[in-house]
Amino acid sequence: MRRHFSLGILCFLLLVFAQVFPAKQAGADAAFFETPEYFASTGLHSLNASQAYALGFSGKGITVAVLDSKFSAARGEFLGKYPYGIFGPNDDDDDDHGIHVSGIIAAHKNDKGMHGVAYDALLMPFTPEYGAQDEEGPPGNLESWRTTLDYPDVRIISNSWGENFFLDTDYSDYYGESFAPSVEEFWEKLAGTDRYQNMIDTAEAIAAAGKLVILASGNEGHLSPSSTAGLPTMVENAGGNSAGFANNWLSVASFDPRYQQNDPRFISVFSNLGQGASEYTVLAPGSAIYSTVGPDRYDVESGTSMATPYTSGVAALVQEAFPYMNGKQLADVLLSTASPMNVPGVYPEFIILERENYAVIEEAAGMDSNLEEGEIIDSSVVVYTYEGSSFTGVLTPEQREYFLEWLGDEADLDRALASPVIFTDLADFTELFGQGVVDTYK
Repeated sequence: MRRHFSLGILCFLLLVFAQVFPAKQAGADAAFFETPEYFASTGLHSLNASQAYALGFSGKGITVAVLDSKFSAARGEFLGKYPYGIFGPNDDDDDDHGIHVSGIIAAHKNDKGMHGVAYDALLMPFTPEYGAQDEEGPPGNLESWRTTLDYPDVRIISNSWGENFFLDTDYSDYYGESFAPSVEEFWEKLAGTDRYQNMIDTAEAIAAAGKLVILASGNEGHLSPSSTAGLPTMVENAGGNSAGFANNWLSVASFDPRYQQNDPRFISVFSNLGQGASEYTVLAPGSAIYSTVGPDRYDVESGTSMATPYTSGVAALVQEAFPYMNGKQLADVLLSTASPMNVPGVYPEFIILERENYAVIEEAAGMDSNLEEGEIIDSSVVVYTYEGSSFTGVLTPEQREYFLEWLGDEADLDRALASPVIFTDLADFTELFGQGVVDTYK
């Protein structure tokens, strides 16, 4: 599905990079950037951001499109950040999600609160209500993508939203076999709906224009991403061909930056992972992320919605370093330089996820149910490990305290520990982590 970046080309680019910036040594001035504001930004250090800053990169001259909810006015952390204004109504005072996300990408470095990954980058914000309001696609989102076609220099589109179809779920378990005799037929029906056909067509146009679409994998604790973040795999599962956009596509899963990669607490308990989508999945910080939520206000939020803007911010630094790169090349660099988690001693012995399934009614795909849209059909805690691991079913006191803070129910946790899901093939287990952790410096 994906044509990986040629190692020869990557080496050539790194050689060019070294020639263009010969006076800089790796990490020589990194400490200068490691300020209280930098560390307050939660995830920057886990991505080695200070080393990229030491090479002179800050996102300057780059504009990132952001599709989200309400955005902050152009003041404080976002003063001068919106060269094209805000697209769509922006009057939901109760929703700070888009502000938090935007801050992770590009909040100013001003010795206040925190700063974004690409703190000198600009933003092109789209609210959900922007564009045509119909049933042919997620409201406004596809029109937002299409609008970026009028702005050739805006090559990165950050999306902290998604739908609740999951690639690892057999929906006949919930809706009956009458609507979909097989998993394959269901995905074929869903991919054939007007909504998803419009999404595929728009994705192909975006890719042809040299842009990169970055999407949150979702927060439902599934082994695979949602059908939006996992669109290339969904199309392939339906017997289609995703070659027209898959190379310009990233799905972002979440990790907790307070822990090392081989710690079972590293993978966020809520995150959808990379099964079936490993070739275009990366990991970024998403647990307990501190960012701005308004003028002189900051808060901690968690989700793949937070991991996605970290990845978008890193993409902005790469675009600044290599301004001639198109969306596919930006994706290839992020994937090829991610720190892999399929190396012994790097991956955890087990992970714990809180898996949820929601009722989603898609009549065009033959789904008809008495369930209420958005209703949680089932929720469970699941422990995943692999054959031959050192997992014993016993947590340290610190691990137990951590997981109970996220999961709440001690009985659910104990049941999961007593009956883990065991992967017989280690490669299938490490596939969950995609290409690995985004590395800003590399």
